[in-house]
Amino acid sequence: MGAFQGGLTYRQYRVNQALPPKWQKKIQDGLSKHLAKEIDPNGDEDRSIGWCNAHFALDTSISLEQCLYNEYIVVGMRIDTLVVPKRLLAVYCEREERRAMQELKKEVLSRYERAEIREAVETTLRTKVLPSIKTAEIVWNWETGYLRFFNTSKGLNEEFIELFEESF
Repeated sequence: MGAFQGGLTYRQYRVNQALPPKWQKKIQDGLSKHLAKEIDPNGDEDRSIGWCNAHFALDTSISLEQCLYNEYIVVGMRIDTLVVPKRLLAVYCEREERRAMQELKKEVLSRYERAEIREAVETTLRTKVLPSIKTAEIVWNWETGYLRFFNTSKGLNEEFIELFEESF
């Protein structure tokens, strides 16, 4: 987490529009609509992105009061990714294919049978694999309009800009 520990590497942005008179409600609504959500292992989603507490990534019940520090809004962006590792999937698929060949008394399975097995194995493994979590902090000076995003990855910065524009 770059804002609180480690090296201070960030990209700086400027919010050109002044905040409206009742900006607190608009910011709170934007945070609430785009809170980080855990990925449902039984669903189809592989990736989730949203706002979280900058100090504790698993805390997604944040309010604007928790994020305000004088003239700064400090919030975290969390990206969850749920992917079954390819090698793990391959090993379990091979085991299931061997079992199916023995059960069906076949020497080779069709590609459709293999695809069905792969899908079933992947669905089962998704419930056992934990998602990976990435976080980055945002420090926004709402008076000057300067915003610092504590990550320099091009991809994460693009996702941040998209989430920020959708939220606020």
